Amino acid sequence: MKRALVTLLVLLLAASVFGAGGKVAVVLSGGGARGFAELAVFEKMEEYGIPVDMVLGTSMGALLGSLYSVGYTPGEIDALVRSYDLTNILLQAPVEDPFPLPSAFAPRRDNIFTLGFSKDGIGSSPGVLGDQKLLALLNELYANVEGITNFDQLPVPFRAVATDAISGERIVYDHGSLVTAVRSSISLPMVFAPYPQDDGSLAMDGGLTDNLPIELAKELGADFIVAMDVNALQRLTPKEMNTFSAVAIQSLVLVTQTNSLSQYEYADILLFPEVGDVGTLAFDRYEYILQKGRDICDAHDEAFRNLAKEVEAAGRTLEVKDPQRTGSYVTIAPRTVEKVVVRNRSTTTTEQAPTEANFQNFIGKSFDDQERKELTAYLDRIRVSYQLSSITYNVTMGSDSQHIVLNIEYHTFEVPQYRLTLGSWSSAGVSNNTPGGVGWFLFDAMLNLDLTSLTEKGLNVRLWFHQENASALGASVTLPFFSKGGQSFGMHSSVELKYGGLSLKTNYAYGNRYASLDQGVDIKTGANYRYADILGVDLDGGLQWVYVNQSGSHLFMPYLSVGMVMDTAREKAFTRKGIRLDVLASYGWGGEGTNRYQSRVSIRQDVVLKPEHQGLRWALSANHMRMQPELSASYVDIGGLCGIPGYSLATFRQDSLTASVSWHLRLGTIFGSPFFIVESLSGGLFNPEDPFQDSVLSSGVFSSGIDWDVGAFSGVAFETPLGNYGVGLGLSVKGKFSLVIGVYD
Repeated sequence: MKRALVTLLVLLLAASVFGAGGKVAVVLSGGGARGFAELAVFEKMEEYGIPVDMVLGTSMGALLGSLYSVGYTPGEIDALVRSYDLTNILLQAPVEDPFPLPSAFAPRRDNIFTLGFSKDGIGSSPGVLGDQKLLALLNELYANVEGITNFDQLPVPFRAVATDAISGERIVYDHGSLVTAVRSSISLPMVFAPYPQDDGSLAMDGGLTDNLPIELAKELGADFIVAMDVNALQRLTPKEMNTFSAVAIQSLVLVTQTNSLSQYEYADILLFPEVGDVGTLAFDRYEYILQKGRDICDAHDEAFRNLAKEVEAAGRTLEVKDPQRTGSYVTIAPRTVEKVVVRNRSTTTTEQAPTEANFQNFIGKSFDDQERKELTAYLDRIRVSYQLSSITYNVTMGSDSQHIVLNIEYHTFEVPQYRLTLGSWSSAGVSNNTPGGVGWFLFDAMLNLDLTSLTEKGLNVRLWFHQENASALGASVTLPFFSKGGQSFGMHSSVELKYGGLSLKTNYAYGNRYASLDQGVDIKTGANYRYADILGVDLDGGLQWVYVNQSGSHLFMPYLSVGMVMDTAREKAFTRKGIRLDVLASYGWGGEGTNRYQSRVSIRQDVVLKPEHQGLRWALSANHMRMQPELSASYVDIGGLCGIPGYSLATFRQDSLTASVSWHLRLGTIFGSPFFIVESLSGGLFNPEDPFQDSVLSSGVFSSGIDWDVGAFSGVAFETPLGNYGVGLGLSVKGKFSLVIGVYD
């Protein structure tokens, strides 16, 4: 009796999906980038007019198959793949590195890596790749059908397969959020983090349980099944399995092959494209992979021809379709946002979290292409600001068919208590105005160890070692007295020991430099205010001592300083949006009753003209420096990669007023790293004295006169995991020129 009821239930389910007989299902396997070959299946089906009544997919097969199910044509899918840089979208850090504000005029130096750890383990995420850009892409691709939560109501019924991360059981998605279904299905272990579900569970890649769900298609009533397994011919040689990643990926491939083998016999057409030589993450080989898919489909022309006859004999009408036609997806009209709901889909909580108030501006607006793009850009900024793993949205129907509810969902991991960061900065070049030489080369390295929340009061300790012109070893302690709503107020103290090139003529960019044997100590204490790691204010009192080896002089200076920094451009990307404002004023007492002081202000804004492709930056800076004239830190550098074009690094001045504007355009990728053409124009007013010639100012602003120059820079920049590097040629109106390579701040 029980068996009869189960059989009846399966038959009813199949009838609800397929209706009458002669129904055709397309089943697509997972396999990472190899899955591009599966597009050829839809091309061939339409070439012979074979109807597609359901698409079932796992992992990459779910992603590609879902596009056909929502109404994209093969031609439109091909165009979509070509228009997106999938390497850049998929190869993203799982969590943005914490972005603690630097002090005023101090650059950020943690560009090589950040490693979080605590008593619970090492790492900031259970996956090596992030999914923010992927989720944004899925939302964009499915936007017109996001209100459809029953997958049988899509233009072509759809099923995606994932795996329960705890029980190991297969999950079949037939309703809910299409973004959740596909994102869960592609959660490749160790690559992407398991994806949170509505019931609080986690889902992993469907390939772990059912990489080619042919039997599922049969259970749902498919009479004819066309399946492609892009992993079937995937084999690594013993020589190739000499790395951890290669062994890990091969292990996963073996699992997917094992759970697929027993299902092959149920397919009417079974396709194995020759993509065994393609890596799982080789998204830059799209043309090659797609052609391999077309080759295997062409080799089975006779099988497709016979299938078409069988389908027609079963009472179905064959309809040959133009793959370049306009699909049904684009005809779906946008709806109006009626309400916004925000919820945390994480297993952890975060002290600072977005709320419905962050998204009030979207209520009442038509959720069209422009509005979706604005929401996507806004979510990306929210992710960085709140240190989230991902933040995405899905859409459910509102009070009527013309309105929708926007469901904002974010995911975060517990912030590690301890953090080790490594950064570097470098600059090299040649010019006709390098102090004491014709060129320069500098490489700086910075290692920081942050220990946070060491006490209930929130005591934080930072230890650092910096190798710049001088080696520096330091420690700081910060204790917040008040912390609420993203704001904090506290006290801090620090001590730093230095050894090496502190004085002007030991600078590494100076061709006739002396031996770097200076010594120094800087001790300071003060109060600080922070707002959401966007705004910081520091009030300090300190004592600085420097021993200048070349002259044998001891420089003592007690001082007071106030600094402010505001930075909303909290991204490492070359094309970014935001403003950074730095203000610094300090007053000290030098030897023999000499007053030492400085006042500095700088502002720059990054504007995105086209996301990830084109941007504009403008900057203004004003500086008035009357600090210890023997020390390099007492001057502003107006040269180098980010200075006035044509001027060498270490073009030190005490008074300056500069302005610049630069434009960049993405040209493509090299070895997976985006590269840009960069054009900039910069110039300014500055005092004529050159401190390397023992000529300095001691009185008012521009007291000895004003020099000026304007230059143009043309070059290229590369956005890499180790920082944004630029190389190019600068030439000024007054005949200064430089060829420079270095890291952009």
